[in-house]
Amino acid sequence: MATGLPADATAIWPESVKGTSVTLAYKSGGKQYRATLDLASGAVSGAKVVVIPADALFRDPGDMSPTLRAWMTEDAAAKVSLVLEDRKTAARHSLALGQPYHPAVHVIGDWALYADDRLFMEPSPLQALRARSFTGAEFKLLDTYRHAVRGPDGTLLVQGGRLDRGEGLFRIRAGADGKPAATMIASSGVPVKLALSPSTISTVDLDKNRGQANLDWTLSRLNVQVKVTLRHRRTGKTATRTVVPPYNDFVAPHIARIRWDGLLDSGECAFNGAYDWQLTATPLDKLGPAVSASGSFTVTRKVNPRDLNDNGSPDLLVREGNGTLTRLDTVHRAGVPGSGVVHQTIGSGWQTYDRIEATGNLGGTAVGDLVARDRAGVLWLYQGTGRGNYATRLRIGSGWQMYDKLAGGSDVTDDGRNDLVGFDGLNNFVHPGTGDWKRPLQSRWEVGSVPYELNLLA
Repeated sequence: MATGLPADATAIWPESVKGTSVTLAYKSGGKQYRATLDLASGAVSGAKVVVIPADALFRDPGDMSPTLRAWMTEDAAAKVSLVLEDRKTAARHSLALGQPYHPAVHVIGDWALYADDRLFMEPSPLQALRARSFTGAEFKLLDTYRHAVRGPDGTLLVQGGRLDRGEGLFRIRAGADGKPAATMIASSGVPVKLALSPSTISTVDLDKNRGQANLDWTLSRLNVQVKVTLRHRRTGKTATRTVVPPYNDFVAPHIARIRWDGLLDSGECAFNGAYDWQLTATPLDKLGPAVSASGSFTVTRKVNPRDLNDNGSPDLLVREGNGTLTRLDTVHRAGVPGSGVVHQTIGSGWQTYDRIEATGNLGGTAVGDLVARDRAGVLWLYQGTGRGNYATRLRIGSGWQMYDKLAGGSDVTDDGRNDLVGFDGLNNFVHPGTGDWKRPLQSRWEVGSVPYELNLLA
């Protein structure tokens, strides 16, 4: 417990350390004071009034040397200026700084050192520590600035960084020519230049998390703009996402997270299979170059028996009055209503058929097939390609005009393969699937006299 401070002392702040004592700044009775705190006894002594310029920022009275005084002012529009005063002549010069977040100024000899103690996620154009003389000469000492205190020898100890050295602790003192010079005395091991770690993304399971996925990359810092392009290798279709900055309260520090909704730029659900990704991270503070990386991963999900283009969503088939068959791709995710976002024409001439039925996998290709009956009673198999269309038709057999209704897409016989059911007006018959495109259906079995609820494309 320190003793010797006035009872109304506020804004107590340690300014510098010298041996076993600390210089304290505090406010009391509406005035600014500096005093010495003895670390061994805890006693505060030698308090002196610090004359603060009337227009100085309340939170920072500035700094001075025997020849130069510097402080910050703020106008009614919250615009800040740096004021330099020659202590011999009392002449003043000012420099407009705009609206920094937390401006700071220190004096080394004939030079004022100023910067903005920047917020990590909101880089300031004044984040560099610059030295400026009363004559207007100026140069940059550090690329980044966080905090500064006076050392026991009167030099300035600054937490900051340089592109060529990284972040760390720097000692700033006047050189032989009187100009301030910065020397790193300890490194934090953190680079100032943006760095990107190798990605660990390999497989993305879009059956999880409602069809969404968190794609994570590790960066040395997150005050960046991240742009990621995912390109499906087979179709060339892409998903592009940009985040500024890519920060989330629920992930580890330095993780740039893209919350992919599982959709492509076209509005379609993402296709299964191999994707190539390209990432570019651009520093918002313009410190150092942008970094880029690329890689690949695989999107996977369980097979959807009504999915004709391998993107996890069921599709609808529509035959128009002129005989054109069209596939409607849907968006099918938990909590999201289905909607047709892509219309693909499969072909014309489908008025040849009086019955068309999507059956799921009959031919063994693991994607949806369909059967079509022509007006002569011949049944044809169209195997799905997984690309949203069908291969050349294959003849299954004749005599199928006996059925009033056809239905497929389910495993009636519980053998793991899709079957086809027909109703002849009196009884239901099941034709078990074989999974072999050369002979996709076995001989029929009678399964009852009550017709199934069948949804047909007529």
